[in-house]
Amino acid sequence: MVDMTNRVRRNPRAVVQQLAGDQGAIVLDLDTAEYFGLDSVASVLWDSLGNGGATVEQLVDRVRGAFEDCPPDVSRDVVEFVEALAARNLVTVTPETGE
Repeated sequence: MVDMTNRVRRNPRAVVQQLAGDQGAIVLDLDTAEYFGLDSVASVLWDSLGNGGATVEQLVDRVRGAFEDCPPDVSRDVVEFVEALAARNLVTVTPETGE
C-alpha cells in the first residue's frame, strides 16, 4: 500500500513522449512495449518525478500548486495513480529514508 511518505521513482526502462497542445503524454515500457496514457494532471505528476523521484506528499503538493480547482480528495487520487503506475512497473515505490 502506498502512503504519503513513500518515495516514487521512474523506472529507467519507461520513456515518455509529450503530446502536442498540453494534451498529456504517453509512457512506453521498453520491456513490455506497452503504452500508458497520461492526461495533463498525470503528466505533471510524471514530470515531477524527475531523476531523483519524489514523495507522494510532494506529488500532491505539486498538483495543488499547478491546478486551481483541485478536488478535496486529490491525495487519494495521487495515491491511486502511483499505485496504477507501480502495478505496470513504470515506477518503484519505496519507504522514504530521510537522506
